Amino acid sequence: MARLLVVEDDPAVRHFLHLMGRRAGHEVEVALDGHHGFQQAVTGRYDLVITDLMMPEWDGVTFIRSLGIVAPQTRILVLSAYINESVYESIAFESNVVAVLGKPFSPVELEGLISANVCCTREG
Repeated sequence: MARLLVVEDDPAVRHFLHLMGRRAGHEVEVALDGHHGFQQAVTGRYDLVITDLMMPEWDGVTFIRSLGIVAPQTRILVLSAYINESVYESIAFESNVVAVLGKPFSPVELEGLISANVCCTREG
């Protein structure tokens, strides 16, 4: 079982990701935007953070960069409908970003990315 943090402003997507993670046997917490996600991520220990890019308060890029400063070991999976070359370039070189997946995404592909990025993060 892994600990996941979902940072997503869209209630339907947030709920879907929460359910999907729980059904896969993971402990899942959610945050409504990058600011709240950052507060949760620095006070909790997560195996993987799944975040949107376009959100109120703090956008995903601000969240990713801020988290990379205080918790560089935290792996981040980015989901966004707004992946273009300039956005991709702004996050692709952040050391904590393990994958970028466009919306809409395949649940099977997302499950595979989650499994691949949490399989080796826990000891035991």
